[in-house]
Amino acid sequence: MAKLSIKSLNMKQLFFGLTVMVELLFFLCMQYGDSLITAMHGLNFWDCLFSGNIRNFYEQNSNAVLNSGVYYGNYSAYYDFGIYIIFAIWVFPLWLGQKILKYSLLTKVIGPLWVKLFTVLFLAVCSFLIKKILETFELEKEQIFDALYIFITSCITAVYIFGFGQYDTVTIAFILLGIYLYVKNKMWLFTLVFALALPVKFFAIIAYILLLIYKEKRVFKLILHMAVSLIPIALLRIAIPFAGESNTGVFATLLFSNVLPVSISAVLFFVVMVVLCAAVYVTKPSDDKLLNNKRIVYISFLGYAVFLLFTTPLPYWYLYLVPFMAMLIAFDKNKLIANLFLEAIASFATVFSHIFVHAHCFSSAIVNNTPLASIIGNKPEINVMFPQLLQKYLSEDFYNQFGNYFAPVFSSVALGAFALYIYINFPSSKKYNLVSDEKVLTDIYLVRLLMVGCLMSIPVLCFILG
Repeated sequence: MAKLSIKSLNMKQLFFGLTVMVELLFFLCMQYGDSLITAMHGLNFWDCLFSGNIRNFYEQNSNAVLNSGVYYGNYSAYYDFGIYIIFAIWVFPLWLGQKILKYSLLTKVIGPLWVKLFTVLFLAVCSFLIKKILETFELEKEQIFDALYIFITSCITAVYIFGFGQYDTVTIAFILLGIYLYVKNKMWLFTLVFALALPVKFFAIIAYILLLIYKEKRVFKLILHMAVSLIPIALLRIAIPFAGESNTGVFATLLFSNVLPVSISAVLFFVVMVVLCAAVYVTKPSDDKLLNNKRIVYISFLGYAVFLLFTTPLPYWYLYLVPFMAMLIAFDKNKLIANLFLEAIASFATVFSHIFVHAHCFSSAIVNNTPLASIIGNKPEINVMFPQLLQKYLSEDFYNQFGNYFAPVFSSVALGAFALYIYINFPSSKKYNLVSDEKVLTDIYLVRLLMVGCLMSIPVLCFILG
């Protein structure tokens, strides 16, 4: 058994390395526009600061012009100010280069690559924090490696971090740091970190509230912690007021998108979240250290699962699930194969459904102005989406007959896999008789690699074949 375990670990390391190589290859082949838009506002931050006009940052960035290859247009800043501060620090070298060279580096390959590297840097920070949290849980090295393998090679991570360069890893890093302090029982530092996270992206509030009410049951102390956590975002909004639309309105529209057909017009997300909060509040922390640690991770995972499954989220918000799914997998070796399988199915089906629901996000346009495009030639005049590619190569009649079923079928598969994952990872002493054949484990590693390669190749195929 010892030899088998060593062999299994070696295979895992092999496929981990191969998957990361695939991710890094496609890292050079695509660039989603959202991070470029935010980078542009980060560049404008320095102009506003040095002109003494930082208080009017949002007004100055209303309909700001982005020129980055295929991404050309007017985009207003509407996120909270924290994310622009962080982006401004990262893109400062680009701002200096822009002033010296008298043209925007975002129009060259180096600019978007530098912006995209920012998201991978924070992915490394998140990986480090996952490792620190699991070490605090006193898990074995192999279990920690399992979690890191899942986190970095998940289809969701591969596509939305290495492919799109989406910067939700910044917020996730704050969340994980807060959880690390929470596990260390440093509650005010925990609140401070989440207070700093909220002006970056407000999604951190979900994990913060659930974990706070799990440990702290005194109502007035709860109110005090929550009030303190809102101070930085309140001060920033007063000091640097929004001009025009803010992210609050956008998020509210998504949160209130699923209304139950009852007379009181109840919103499905809030109904489920209230039930979850009530269940967490009345649950006493366990004296069993391992069980309690698993609950901490499970509660956080469940909070984001409720948010994503009962609202109308943007595709890359599913990144908030991945670190918690990865850490849950580390807790129970008996469930490793089942969890690897379920995570692979859930993440692949989720992203594949997004390719049809959010087809424009995966079009050939995101390949322009990348190292790959600089080799084979940019195609700024062409914007081919995957459904169009299927119509071209599978026949239009076939796609018209079956094409509308792709998104709902794969969304259903993803929902089923997530539901089963939630069920079998519920923190309890219940045992399951699950498959543990290491040959199956090797097959799953290979399948996960192929899934990543398949999904990440789709925009490139649209670019080359479109």
